[in-house]
Amino acid sequence: MLPPEDKQRASVAFSQLRAAMGTLGISTEEQVAMWRILAGIYHLGAAGACRGAGMGVADPGSSRHTLVWD
Repeated sequence: MLPPEDKQRASVAFSQLRAAMGTLGISTEEQVAMWRILAGIYHLGAAGACRGAGMGVADPGSSRHTLVWD
């Protein structure tokens, strides 16, 4: 867990990032879509998704579900 002061700094930084995205003309809907894409990429990495002979999970025991794309 982060200490309260780090949470406060992270909250301020996130607000500044969202304001900067708005300044660049990125709509709220586009921002939400970007956060969803980034969250998906993060979760794939946390699940250990990797490329090999096919798409799968590096360590199936570390994931609740095995990812398989053919």
